[in-house]
Amino acid sequence: MVARRTTVCIVAAAFVGCGGSRVTTGLQNTIPQTWHDAKRSALLYVSDPKAGTVFIYAYPSLKAAGMLTGLNLPSGLCVDQKTGNIWIAETTRVVEFAHGETKPIRTLQIGRDNNADACAVNPENGELAVANATFGGDGAGDVVIFNLGTGKSKKYYKKDLFYVLF
Repeated sequence: MVARRTTVCIVAAAFVGCGGSRVTTGLQNTIPQTWHDAKRSALLYVSDPKAGTVFIYAYPSLKAAGMLTGLNLPSGLCVDQKTGNIWIAETTRVVEFAHGETKPIRTLQIGRDNNADACAVNPENGELAVANATFGGDGAGDVVIFNLGTGKSKKYYKKDLFYVLF
């Protein structure tokens, strides 16, 4: 019998700045109505790896506000507390979105042999940590730390630790 792993990750994004035009997220008659409203509101992000989607809800009302689609197994979510930007860990990369926006602003590659499963942003220095699992015993899992200012990364691993999750 094979056990299936279903993951739902939730991140509440912080209240940040203001913006410009109307939200075009694919959801009709939902709030917030404008980029200005979205960026000024607290938002809740919920990932659905199987659907390749991250759903966005206004918080605390929990009304649908939009979605991020076309992702490849979006798993872990994390927020940069200084900018309010959200990071999404998905397979071999992590993707950054500005708070309330649906177009990525940055993508960092983890490596094709990895499976980005979770992330965290250090509130002191802004470094991004990404946990990677390997499945099938083909190598050790690891944690990659990105210095977002320089774009450089450093990988930490232990050869007999395969499942580095959340």
